[in-house]
Amino acid sequence: MQRSASALSSSYAQLAPSVCARGRAHPQDRRYRQDACGVRHPHTAAQLRPRPGLGHSTPTSKWSGTGQLEPACGFHVNRRHYRLQRTLTVMPFPLLLLHQNITFYCDSYMKPLALIGAWYTARRSIGFLCEMYNLLRVHCTSRLFRQIDFVQKYGAWAVVTGATAGIGKCYAEELAHRGVNVILISRSEEKLKCVSSSIAEKYHVETSYIVADFSKGSEIYPSIKNALRDVEVGILVNNVGVFYDYPEYFGLLTEKKIWDIININMAAASMMVHLVLPGMLDRKKGAIVNVASAACYRPTPLAALYSGSKAFLDLFTRSLHYEYGSSGIFFQCITPYFIATDMTSFSSRLHNLPLLVPSDDVFCRHAVPTLGLSTRTAGYWIHHLTVLLQRCMPEWLCVFIIKHMLLYFRKEALSRIQHHNLEK
Repeated sequence: MQRSASALSSSYAQLAPSVCARGRAHPQDRRYRQDACGVRHPHTAAQLRPRPGLGHSTPTSKWSGTGQLEPACGFHVNRRHYRLQRTLTVMPFPLLLLHQNITFYCDSYMKPLALIGAWYTARRSIGFLCEMYNLLRVHCTSRLFRQIDFVQKYGAWAVVTGATAGIGKCYAEELAHRGVNVILISRSEEKLKCVSSSIAEKYHVETSYIVADFSKGSEIYPSIKNALRDVEVGILVNNVGVFYDYPEYFGLLTEKKIWDIININMAAASMMVHLVLPGMLDRKKGAIVNVASAACYRPTPLAALYSGSKAFLDLFTRSLHYEYGSSGIFFQCITPYFIATDMTSFSSRLHNLPLLVPSDDVFCRHAVPTLGLSTRTAGYWIHHLTVLLQRCMPEWLCVFIIKHMLLYFRKEALSRIQHHNLEK
């Protein structure tokens, strides 16, 4: 044991001169002297020599050729350094040697690491300030001080899909409130007549409607194209969409539900843009709004196909913006969280949170003024803040929260269905 201590001490002694030769005093040589066996002894008062020019001094040491520490001049003491010396005093000698090696070799990287940390902090701070500015600009300033004339900027007619209920109906009403004539597209002719006449009477604009079931695939688009042939469409709102009856595992979905989501959530938006885009390019003005979902930001267990379809809409819209943004056409993707509509009827609790889960008319009153301001927005200011919070969280944590929340909604829906079946 004594021999091994002597060997470690000699290796320590060989390391020390090289450290001193590079101009760095070993952190251990500040307050204690060390004998050949690695035992540390505090300096006596007689061994302390003050440094010239300093009002006070504390001990330090220098390395001797035999591996022992000899007292040298004093040094300035601070509390952090004192704690370091106390820690090093009780540290075993092999760990002390490892600690000093790491400290020595990392010392030269401290400044670059500090610069990297400062750059990262500045980048995140500037990004946060930009997001706050964007939040105020899109959701506050636009509602208080800025009113866009949609007819003059985009055109006199707007086409809204899925317009007999929910977001589509309220979006059509908000556009009509701003003097835009609307064409409603949905599958129920009776509901279309009712909504169309209601908007015309209330807002004194021209209205029309087209009966089309987007779940039928490509067979419906020739009739839509003929109906829009002589109409100068200035605004297209692709709102039509479908969700599961309740959150469900992908393997348990029916084939019809899978094709409905593909045809309604993805193919419908693609084909409608393809129908109206040439006219907008000829007039060099127009706006296309695709209503997606916040499910496009992160993986969404129990809504895998739905979130994938909304991620398609998000990337589709942003890609079109870079393709045709310089042609005078504005593209916008709206990515809300839960809205109190029929699509979220699988959970009664969602409809009891009016601040976090707004009604369709409240949401549209916030979303429509953002047209022309932001190419990608949550539409509602609370949802915008939620998106910012979600971006700060790691993906695994977001997915964990989303999965357990949807599992709870699934359990609630299945329990209600089971209770309803028992009553029958």
